[in-house]
Amino acid sequence: MEELKIKDLSTADHGIEKIPDFILLKESRKEVGQLKSEIDFLTVENEKLEKKIRIYEGQRITREDMLGVKKEIMYTTLRDQLSKFEKKIHELRESNGKLICEIIQLRKNNELIN
Repeated sequence: MEELKIKDLSTADHGIEKIPDFILLKESRKEVGQLKSEIDFLTVENEKLEKKIRIYEGQRITREDMLGVKKEIMYTTLRDQLSKFEKKIHELRESNGKLICEIIQLRKNNELIN
């Protein structure tokens, strides 16, 4: 059998090129800069949101706001009722038309008999 040759990777002549330290350092600094920039952006956004929370917590709901909400609820309720009534009216008109046709048909049949 043929002996397996094991490469010694501890020497510099094994065919793998190393990335110079100064390039690795430069890239890591870029990454750190990007991460710091993202942290700064998120910190500013967080502060803005905290201000909004403080503003909204300090506000009270006024009578006008409550009336507006009640009006909106009443509007949607009435709109839903109107939709149901319109559907019922449509069904009743169809039923009415069918009944009129039946009455006419019965009168014709009754006239033929007499």
